[in-house]
Amino acid sequence: MSRSRSITAKLINISRQQNVPFDRIMISFLLERAVARLLSDKELKEQLCFKGGYVAVRVYGSNRFTKDVDALIMHANKDEVIEKIKRAMDFDLEDSVWFKYHDQSSICGQTKEGGIRFQYRSGLGKPTRPPTSGR
Repeated sequence: MSRSRSITAKLINISRQQNVPFDRIMISFLLERAVARLLSDKELKEQLCFKGGYVAVRVYGSNRFTKDVDALIMHANKDEVIEKIKRAMDFDLEDSVWFKYHDQSSICGQTKEGGIRFQYRSGLGKPTRPPTSGR
């Protein structure tokens, strides 16, 4: 059995045991793997301060479901950190998980400086191609 199939089987078992929809278990797993990539960069580890729903779930055991990871950039150049984030997300941790950069947009109103939303496609196993429009 391939590693990705083994992981999927384990996630299905967790879904059944916890009576939680599989897609929620998969999203939580992928978020964890995204954070692992960000923390694998020593500089990013010092420059990002995680916050929001992901921290509530992972640190405080909240039952809240979250689909994203929020972080503040601490004492660093924003443009340099953005590039480090993109490189970290491309890094292969040999965990059968992949992330492909899709888009980024500005988030206004949450802080004085605003923020950036990164969007990634992700999955287990071999990366899939994004759907083509018009077909």
